[in-house]
Amino acid sequence: MEDKQEISYLNHTNQMEQNDICCPVLDLEHWDDKLHEWSEKGFLSETVYTCYYVPLNFRWVIRRLDKILENSEATVPHYLCLSEPLSPWKMMIYLAVDRKLEEKNYIELNGMFYSRVFDGPYKHIPKWWKQLHEIVKSKGFQTKRQFIWYTTCPKCAKKRGNNYVVLFASLND
Repeated sequence: MEDKQEISYLNHTNQMEQNDICCPVLDLEHWDDKLHEWSEKGFLSETVYTCYYVPLNFRWVIRRLDKILENSEATVPHYLCLSEPLSPWKMMIYLAVDRKLEEKNYIELNGMFYSRVFDGPYKHIPKWWKQLHEIVKSKGFQTKRQFIWYTTCPKCAKKRGNNYVVLFASLND
């Protein structure tokens, strides 16, 4: 897995499409039912326009972020790319980076985050959000913000028989 991280985010995606290589396998133990304390965890952020939550310019945005990665020689740990739905018309994506960057769209996320892995079609996401909020509440927290990590492309999900989606809740005590 470490060797694959040297490949740029977009080049890795293009290589998978061209060579029929599967997306990286999700480390379920690291992400399912886990609390993460992030301190200055770096991300490149960008707006993606959507139509009823379906991304319209995602590939263009990823290409733009990939150029930044290539120029900075940064990598994307775990291929972590979070989406934050803001409305049916817009979402933010946050592409994790392994170092601080001097880019206007570089941000850092801090605080406690809870992650839970779900498996199934995207249409179940509203049901999964409800489950996530109930779990977070049962642990004595409240959700501040919520993020989605689509860990596998549809083609690889179909080949593997699993469509893992990781939901994150930014927590308030």
